[in-house]
Amino acid sequence: MQNFFKVCLISLMTGWIGSINLISISFQPEQPAVAQTPARAIAVVFPPVAQVFLKAGASKSGRLTAIDLAKQEITLSRGSQSTTIPIAQIARVRFLDEDLSPNATPTIRGGEPRTWQGIPLNNLKLKDTSRGRAEVTLPPGVDPKPKPGIYVIEGLEFAGAGKVTIRVSVE
Repeated sequence: MQNFFKVCLISLMTGWIGSINLISISFQPEQPAVAQTPARAIAVVFPPVAQVFLKAGASKSGRLTAIDLAKQEITLSRGSQSTTIPIAQIARVRFLDEDLSPNATPTIRGGEPRTWQGIPLNNLKLKDTSRGRAEVTLPPGVDPKPKPGIYVIEGLEFAGAGKVTIRVSVE
């Protein structure tokens, strides 16, 4: 009989201790949510001339008139001529105001420089190429620290895997 009571007492205590563990697990405090910047579309402008530096060492220039995501290429136009360049062949693009000479230097702007890295290429949308207007949707977590002004694209670097780094200045 004593053994029966011992077994019952041990069973009750084991069940009671087990329920305490369940209770303590079910009342763990909630972790605070980490605030992320929501995706936001930023209106940007780009100067009229894109100088494209190829990985092979050559360069081409003209007005950036299209980015074709399906074909993974960009289109440059110069007068009535257009040329397409596969994005995989591009090292970087810099934008110039007018000069198409091989020794052209970018216009020095007095604005605050910003670099947006790892932007999905499909987040860069050309809106009006004749007027140099585009839009960049910055993904969550990329905070441009927005301030009043005009965001001017200075350059692009294609990082592979459909990503682009965009250098801008805020005028």
